[in-house]
Amino acid sequence: METPLSHAIGETQRACDHVSFFVEGKVFEELSPMDISKHNSLHLINVIEKLTKWLEDPLPEGPDAIDQILKKEVVPDLVVYAVQIATAHACNWLLAYRDTLHPDHHETVENATSLDALVLLQSNIDLENDRNVPALAGARRAIIAASAFLARICDKDDHGTELPRDQIGSAVSSVLLREGLRLAKLFHGNLDELYAARVEDIKRKYGNVRIMLGKE
Repeated sequence: METPLSHAIGETQRACDHVSFFVEGKVFEELSPMDISKHNSLHLINVIEKLTKWLEDPLPEGPDAIDQILKKEVVPDLVVYAVQIATAHACNWLLAYRDTLHPDHHETVENATSLDALVLLQSNIDLENDRNVPALAGARRAIIAASAFLARICDKDDHGTELPRDQIGSAVSSVLLREGLRLAKLFHGNLDELYAARVEDIKRKYGNVRIMLGKE
């Protein structure tokens, strides 16, 4: 099943990955799901480092740092990685998130037309559940757990043992998306705009690697 939102974001991410994602001279479609997972594991370490730095020293680089580092980088990056990892393992990133919620919320997710609609939904769910966890610390803890699960998957692949890939959607992709939604709410950011801007930043940073690598 594909929804309008999962399709739109998926197409945007695929277009970005097509020209900007590469590992050791291979472009996105030449990489295995585990190659992509391992590479994203490294990116997630960077996310954890940024959150940890902020938690330990709230103003390490001045008052504008939270806007640039957390709001404009960490928040949309969580969406990017959620979509990339799910796509690599043939999982629908949005439906993986939907399936972690109470059935009462499934239709809202399926009918959502924007990431910001999901931010509102997650905020309402947290209010209903009377969730009272410090947002940054809670996000870091959840992302560490998701990263650890992904690392175990990669380790199992290296040793040729059976992979619980059917759990990647619930244990990794949906967790990254959920924490991105929560942080977008915390920083009062329009997630659709943050995500679109981050995708363009990635394209500008890496350019068309396919041309550089002689792939087109």
